[in-house]
Amino acid sequence: MFNEGDMEEKVKVLRAMKTLLVSTSSTGIRHRYIRRLSPSILKFFMCLQDKKEPKLISLVTEFISFQRILIMNCLDNTHHLFLGLVVPLLISLLGGVVHTLALSEITHLTKTYPTLVKDLFLVHPHLKSKLETAIRSAGAPQKMTAASQQTVITNSNVPSIALKMDFSNFK
Repeated sequence: MFNEGDMEEKVKVLRAMKTLLVSTSSTGIRHRYIRRLSPSILKFFMCLQDKKEPKLISLVTEFISFQRILIMNCLDNTHHLFLGLVVPLLISLLGGVVHTLALSEITHLTKTYPTLVKDLFLVHPHLKSKLETAIRSAGAPQKMTAASQQTVITNSNVPSIALKMDFSNFK
């Protein structure tokens, strides 16, 4: 169902699935939808090859809002299972055109479910190291610009008027 069609059709399918989950009042039916629909969507994102495609931004945006609805509606004892799939998937999207989206969603999940995400990183330390590397690489250009701004500020503190008298011996 989800594996067919182009990106725009997949966005429409995700929106329809979100509407279906939100509008269904029965918890049992909602859980059946989650069990039935989630695997194909997660499988698509796990097998995603071209992370540089610009159309991917709208699809990942819809996926993020869809997975938030899934996490809110899944059974309490299954949050850790779903996070165990979604967090690695989001980490795999780092470095592409959706880097910022994936990073902000990982941050959101870390703040919302701190113990579950911490436990996930304890079990899978390679995920933690990938995330740390992505955060460092994302922060490197900002640090570079901050350092260059600091250089400009320190250079502007140099007096612009040349003094004719030597005040070095002045006490």
